[in-house]
Amino acid sequence: MSPPRQTNARGVTESTHALAIFGRSWVLLVRNPALVVPGIIAAGITTFASVVIVSPDSASDVQIVVTHTLGLLIRIFATVLAIAVTTGMADAAWRTARGAFKDGIVAFQREGGHVFVAVIALLVLGLLAAIAAPYTFDIPFGVYAYCCLYTMPSAVVGERPGLFAIGESAKIAFARPVATFIILIGVSAPALAFGSGAQIVQMTPYVGSLLGSIVVQAVIAYATLVLVGEYRIARRMETFS
Repeated sequence: MSPPRQTNARGVTESTHALAIFGRSWVLLVRNPALVVPGIIAAGITTFASVVIVSPDSASDVQIVVTHTLGLLIRIFATVLAIAVTTGMADAAWRTARGAFKDGIVAFQREGGHVFVAVIALLVLGLLAAIAAPYTFDIPFGVYAYCCLYTMPSAVVGERPGLFAIGESAKIAFARPVATFIILIGVSAPALAFGSGAQIVQMTPYVGSLLGSIVVQAVIAYATLVLVGEYRIARRMETFS
């Protein structure tokens, strides 16, 4: 009967750690409000690009393709920048209680390539999940979210190349199922709730877009802190290797 007791004890330990991470992440976010800035900058870059890079009405097919491609590349760059910098700052916050911009910039310079490959791979996997979802009761979406949860912490904090980061994320998820499930639900629920709240805030005259962006990026920064915190615990315990 000892194996079941060991499994139950391990599940309790995982859940305890996971719940503690939520509280600690909130404290770190309050101490490091600058964590929301990289995402706001990235959103600004994307918005600026969408306004400036516009195909004229008389544009040829080639010009339209070039314009759309350039816009897509800028959006991908902004996404990689936001993810790498925010994750680097979150890792520094967990290590020293302070996450500075320089920590994020160093992470971007060091692991930007890994994040780029991971982003492209996740887009492809997400597309495949979307194609299969209507025929499989959306199960692929659940598997996708569960297995890829720790991809960005693995790419930035663990310095894993893009595809290997996805593989390590899946290993952690299956090695720590209780913690992963709690964190997946705990991160998704606020994102959905505050996402709706951000849409309401954006209706505020003059400053609505900025306030809505701050709300969204605060939720993303908090989720990043939670994921980095759990990733650091998993790496320290090495329960997935």
